[in-house]
Order: sequence, then C-alpha cells, then structure tokens
Amino acid sequence: MLITISTILFMFQVDVRIAQTVVSPTNCKNELDLVFLLDGSQSVTKPNFDLVKNYTVNLISRFEINPTQTRVGIVEFGTFIGTKIELGQYDTLDALSADILSIQMSNYGTSTHKAIKLMRGMFSRSPRPGSTKVAVCITDGLSVSPNYTKIESMAAHEEGIHMFALGIGQHVFKTELVFIASQMDYVKEVPDYSALPTNLAAEICNLNFETTTATYKSTTPKDLAIDRIDGTPITGAVNISTTTATSTTNSVINGGSVDVNRQFLPHPTDCDKYIETEDAAGILVFHERYCPFGQFYNENALTCVQPKHSTCKLDLCRDKLTAPMKNNCRGYWVCLNGDITGVCCPLGTGYLDGSGCKLCACNSECPPTLNNNSTLQGVT
Repeated sequence: MLITISTILFMFQVDVRIAQTVVSPTNCKNELDLVFLLDGSQSVTKPNFDLVKNYTVNLISRFEINPTQTRVGIVEFGTFIGTKIELGQYDTLDALSADILSIQMSNYGTSTHKAIKLMRGMFSRSPRPGSTKVAVCITDGLSVSPNYTKIESMAAHEEGIHMFALGIGQHVFKTELVFIASQMDYVKEVPDYSALPTNLAAEICNLNFETTTATYKSTTPKDLAIDRIDGTPITGAVNISTTTATSTTNSVINGGSVDVNRQFLPHPTDCDKYIETEDAAGILVFHERYCPFGQFYNENALTCVQPKHSTCKLDLCRDKLTAPMKNNCRGYWVCLNGDITGVCCPLGTGYLDGSGCKLCACNSECPPTLNNNSTLQGVT
C-alpha cells in the first residue's frame, strides 16, 4: 500500500476529530437493549469502517453499560455475517469498546437482510421484559436483496424493535432505508462518514419508553424489485417465457439469485459491468449496470470489487501494459504484476491505445459519475 503525506495528514485529522467528539456518559439509565448493524462491505473501505467503529464506541459511551441498564450487541456484515457481539456479552464499557474497535471488515457485498435476521435472533435469545429494543443499521449502499431486507425489517417492526437507518454517501437506496426504519424520522442520510449524526444517542434515550412496540407501517409496500434507484419506472421489458439469462460459470451463489425476483449475472463482454435481471409481474427485465470506477464484477460475491479479487477472466491488456476503457476517452487500464488499475488522463487529454495520454478534444468525466439506469432488451 502506498502511504503518502496527504494520507498521513488525513489519518491524523480523522483521529483528532474522533477524539474531540468523545463525550461523557449521560444519565440515560433506562432499560435499553441496543444492537448495531455495521456494514463492512467492500465499498465502505477500511478508513471509513474505522470511523464507523469509533462512532459506535462514542455513541455507546453515552449509556450506562451493565446487565440492568443498557446492553449492547453488534453485527458486522458483508456478503456473509462477520463478527457478532451478543446482547449482554460485555457488562462494562471498556471491554465492549475494545472488542468493537478490533472488528475487521467482511468485505464483498451487502447482505443487510442477514444482519437484520441475526439481530432479531439476538433479541429473542436474550429477552428482557420491560426493556426497550433498538437497532441502528449503518450502511453505504443498496443491499444485495432489498426484498428480503424489507421482509426482515417488517418482521422486526412487528416484534417491537425501534429501527434507525443511517445511509451514508450518494449510493444509498432511499426506498430501502425507509423500509428498514420504523418511521420516517428514524431515517438519517449523511454525505460521508465524517458527518454521522451526533445527536443519535439523545434521540434513542428520549424514545417513548412507555411503549415497547415500535411504530409499524401497516400498509403493504410494493415490491422493491420494481423500483429503480432514481425512482423512474422500469422500461425495456421482455417476455419471461421467451428470454432467459444464464451464468457463464457454475460457481455463482444460487445461480446469481439474491431473492425470488432479482438476479445478478456477469456481463458477457465487460469486466466492469454486470447484468441485473428482475421478474416484474411475469416479465423478465434486464439492466446493464456499471461498477464504480476501477472495479470489476465478482460473480461469487455478487458485487463489484478491486480487479485482483474479481472472477472476470477477460484479458483486457492482451500482454500490454495499458488498455483503453470503453465509453470514456480519458480512462484507461494499467496492467502490472498481475493487477489491474483504473487511471484517468489529465483534463484536455485523452488516452490513445499504445501511445498513452495525448492532447485532444476529449471531455469525458473521469472518474465518471456512476449511472446505473441502462435497460437492455433481449439479453441472453
């Protein structure tokens, strides 16, 4: 890993900010069972996950951690469940905080539904009559299975769990956050990890503890699988009886299926794209999706990852050191020592295969803004 002066300064600034936000415990002495669901998927990155851990430790320091007042549980998750701390496993703040700070990321995808299901089990395995049940889900993006996330969240609401949804960054799926949260004002969206809400501990402490049943959305929501991230309706549908999509390998988890209505498949010609299929009322709809800049799709993890962790076998560089990116005249790939890295030419230049960055009229945005709204017809 290349460590630069700016990286060191950034890390120092982060440490200072965290240290300044530590607060003393409050008089919040209510009987409270509190579980944090921490997204440790690939897109979060280690520096941001460290911020999440520090944020969690700072937040729980506002409560009296002991068997009779506040008990805390933790679920870290990626594609699979990682570290778990059961409710009441620690009865002192110091021991609990040390374990939280030692948690490692699971990486790969975002299986929020699995984390919520495990959280529900934590509450049922360790019930405390009269205590208030609260869960805080901190995530940076769309889960691999919004429908199952919705189902698990609705079950949690019915079980009286107050659920907060903290969405970070520009790739969060607002519809999914709304269904995770018990009510609209429990949805918190922030632009980045340095802006996590500072008043959440007080909000949790000031919940109406006279009522042990969280507000539940009684209306039946429409299937999340037919929502587009930008809120527009699905177009480009094809008849499910005549068009199907199949994986290029047999190693994909559940054949690429993430729930009964949604499936991810590798793109047939591009490592940095993938195909999402949706069964919308008997119609199979195909979407061409783009990975974030410099990432490739991994069909085992059902998410985009760094190229060295990808399952894509296409030879981009063909024994050369560099290769052009499709659909971006400033972008190119550098292939070195078995690894592949996405790079941008400076403004006012474009990549010329075999020659590098040259002066030209190229005005492509690089890195590009992620745009995942393409819909395909007849993909097989």
